[in-house]
Amino acid sequence: MDMEQHVFRDKGFYLEYNNGRIYFCDKDKVEIRCNKTLQDYYELIEYYIYVRCDELYFH
Repeated sequence: MDMEQHVFRDKGFYLEYNNGRIYFCDKDKVEIRCNKTLQDYYELIEYYIYVRCDELYFH
């Protein structure tokens, strides 16, 4: 069994993809989502970056 792991970190935000599970952690909560794909992981990163940029530059 091949292990596949990807990690994305930013200030107060942690996202990890590990063999079909996504671990999400920020200052307010911790979540584990099962049966997810790597595409789901990248979509969450894109969403985070979009929201973060929106908060930083457009308000």
